[in-house]
Amino acid sequence: MALTTFHNTGIQYAADFFAEDTIALMLQPPQALTLEEMVMGVAAPPDTPEAAIAAAWAELADDADFQKAVSEKNFTEAQATATLASSIAAPMGATLDAKLADMLKVNYETRVENGNYVYLLDGERILTISGSMDSAPMVAANADAILYGCFLVIDVLGIVAAAASVSVAVQKSKMAKSLQGPLGGFFKKVMNPTAVRELKRLEQLGEKLELIKKVLFWLRGTTNLKTVVGTFLQSLSWIDYAVAIIQLVASVLLLIGTGGATMAAKIMQLGAAIAMFLADLVGFIRALTKQAQPG
Repeated sequence: MALTTFHNTGIQYAADFFAEDTIALMLQPPQALTLEEMVMGVAAPPDTPEAAIAAAWAELADDADFQKAVSEKNFTEAQATATLASSIAAPMGATLDAKLADMLKVNYETRVENGNYVYLLDGERILTISGSMDSAPMVAANADAILYGCFLVIDVLGIVAAAASVSVAVQKSKMAKSLQGPLGGFFKKVMNPTAVRELKRLEQLGEKLELIKKVLFWLRGTTNLKTVVGTFLQSLSWIDYAVAIIQLVASVLLLIGTGGATMAAKIMQLGAAIAMFLADLVGFIRALTKQAQPG
């Protein structure tokens, strides 16, 4: 895979995997934020399927493609609420967990070669950071955190989609670049020492569901949720997308509220997929821990 040099730095990257804004973000030191500052001004999440659909519908009010699709499909808020309720109540397919876990696998690795930081995806080099750069260890840790951050978001959205009976093909290696733009605010706020401590705390307590909800809560508080979810669903046809985006946005809102108990129970059946999420979480925490260290 051919690599492009980023301006006058010691960074070379694969342009079909990284956006320039992402490379620029790698050069920035972490912010010092409190948990409250990360999600300041975020409204309380809805606590019923009806309220979740209403909130999601409102978020999509200015989405012309969504409005056109629901109009042509004659799809109403009431129908969306009924679809969400029945989808959450539907039993989990016997093979769904294994299939999802397989889709969430990604062959990503990092190593140091001749003092330089090297990042590989499916055996191909996608990024090299010169060890002679100023703050090279911090930049390298940021790069790792951003990649694992993309993977984490894909994991949690894949898991929630499965619990909400939304069928979507998950391709982490192809989806990661598309999500880098929509996730810019998430990276800027979550890549900080306070987030490291909170994730470590929940991980050490074995709070798998709370970790998933925490990532979703931060996602909602730091991004345009409909854009992130819409990007995640980009493989769907436009008519399927209209139903899926309202269902998935509402499901995220419901899960981080107090009305997502049924969905939470379904999520806990996805043990193999959750294991993939936890593996990416460990990589994310490790990268953020390195990022926070001086040098």
